Amino acid sequence: MQEYKKAWEYTREIVEKMIPFPERAKRVPFDAIIDEGARDLDKMKALWHSLHEEARTNLFNLAYMVQDKGNMGYDVSEAEKLLAEGLYDLARNNEIGLYRITCRLFRALHNAPKIPSHPYWSYTQYESFEQYKNSVEFPKYDKLKISREELYDRIYAGWMAQVCAGAVGTPLEGYHTINIENVYGWVDGYTKMPEMYNDDLTFELVFLEEFIKAGNDVKADDIAEMWAARIPSGYTAELIALNNIKNGIYPPESGTYKNPFSEFIGAQMRGGVCGMVAPANPELAAELAWRDATISHANNGILGEVFNAVMVSLGFVESDLKKICRMAIDMMPKDSEYRNVVEYAWKACEKYGNWRDAWIDCDDKYKEYCWIHAYPNAAIEVIALYFCENDFNKLVSITAMCGLDVDCNAAQVANIPAVYHGMKIIDEKLWKPFGEYMETYLRGMEKIRYDDLAEETVSAIIKAGNVEII
Repeated sequence: MQEYKKAWEYTREIVEKMIPFPERAKRVPFDAIIDEGARDLDKMKALWHSLHEEARTNLFNLAYMVQDKGNMGYDVSEAEKLLAEGLYDLARNNEIGLYRITCRLFRALHNAPKIPSHPYWSYTQYESFEQYKNSVEFPKYDKLKISREELYDRIYAGWMAQVCAGAVGTPLEGYHTINIENVYGWVDGYTKMPEMYNDDLTFELVFLEEFIKAGNDVKADDIAEMWAARIPSGYTAELIALNNIKNGIYPPESGTYKNPFSEFIGAQMRGGVCGMVAPANPELAAELAWRDATISHANNGILGEVFNAVMVSLGFVESDLKKICRMAIDMMPKDSEYRNVVEYAWKACEKYGNWRDAWIDCDDKYKEYCWIHAYPNAAIEVIALYFCENDFNKLVSITAMCGLDVDCNAAQVANIPAVYHGMKIIDEKLWKPFGEYMETYLRGMEKIRYDDLAEETVSAIIKAGNVEII
């Protein structure tokens, strides 16, 4: 057995070896602490008001937290009372008072009592993949037989579709359909020069890195550790999960511990990669998505990632997007609230016969949910897939026109036809501005060649035995 030092031996060694030095009598510099204090104060104030970096929409993160906790069947009235007090202190620039109210609000939020009669609790809570798997039936396909060249083209297109569609959506995040119409009329491409940075892809790239190592046996714990190592920061559920992981709280607890965002869109926005590495195998795609989602989400938040993963997996063998959407809906448990949402959206499509009326209905139905919540954005995906008539550009445009978390939605749905048709389905005007490299804020992965990304994904799929190369 390898010898190792005990913790006390390390600390005692430091004490014994440290030599006093006369210069210590000089002024101790506290500049770094003062600077850190200013940054800490700014972070606290940003919980009350900040701007989305790209779309420049107003963000009120504490209201989002309270809202989502209430959506999940808890009495958040005490926390809601404190929102007005905090905004009053924010307006007066009373930073000390605001900090105290922020602490008080978090206490009220985390201690919010459950409301047993709330509709949320009338649905089954899905806590494991086995529980989910036993509640649905997966369509079965033979292992995909494909040449390496064709697989490369489809995978390259899958990644590029996410990059392009996400860039279409980023400047529109958080805006409502009516205001998008008033400004742009109809969105048919980029509304500004596209930019590459995208938090959605960040998490997919980390998943892929671990999948390359472990294949179908990739574990949530390993992905979580790589999150902490590679990703400097995040938003909503992912930020809380990152902090949990850094404090030694691993999945699935990292997705639930003091995380009121556990049913936001963060897992749903990264399901595509799980479908890409499991071509024509929706059950495997669902299982991979489940593991990945537990890092930051729970229950319906996890089902959101599964929903997108199975659609991309089906996209390798099914060309009709409306059919794929229906199949994915049927792979959501009938007694889950998530199924209720996507089923409602499907019925709205049947009822109105056009995307806009169907969406306005769903928008009103889910108006009590934040624009970053999985539910209204899942409804948008259903509507876009239902009415796009298998047209890639129309698919992206409808998604954009619906507003809310546009980049997340557009990237995921665009991935589905891309892995069937390959690069020929994506207009040159969309992919050409991006050149050969993807830029990210991942540590050690700041620049990634698209062809290397596609090649690594293809090699991992083949190594895992998920396709048969002909």
